Amino acid sequence: MIPSGYQFSDPITGKQYTDLHTLFDQRVRDIIRDRLANHRLFTDDKFVSTEYVTKELSAQNCARLKNNPLFCSNGLPPTQPANVPKPVAVVGKVCRYCGSSNLTEIVCATCGGRKVTGYKCQNCGKDNPK
Repeated sequence: MIPSGYQFSDPITGKQYTDLHTLFDQRVRDIIRDRLANHRLFTDDKFVSTEYVTKELSAQNCARLKNNPLFCSNGLPPTQPANVPKPVAVVGKVCRYCGSSNLTEIVCATCGGRKVTGYKCQNCGKDNPK
């Protein structure tokens, strides 16, 4: 999640989206849903295209964040932070599901990997909370 969430000011419907908890994909769906409900305000179907709304939402948020490279890349949100360390093998812990000791760390993607959020079992593939 980016700072202050995925905010959007719709130039077509005039609606403001300012809550802090809505994820990017859900925000795109919300914008499209509201635009379809107000279909008389636009004449071009591109305004309800997922691709177009995604670019619009990304552009507004990157502009708001001054194209900060931590959150924007070429005007679009990055798919994964560049400096997230690779998972390391965990010693002394076992999977709560299968008992395997073959675990790797799952690190926080938003803080640059400084915090371990859980463990992934390489044997059964399940995530184990910290």
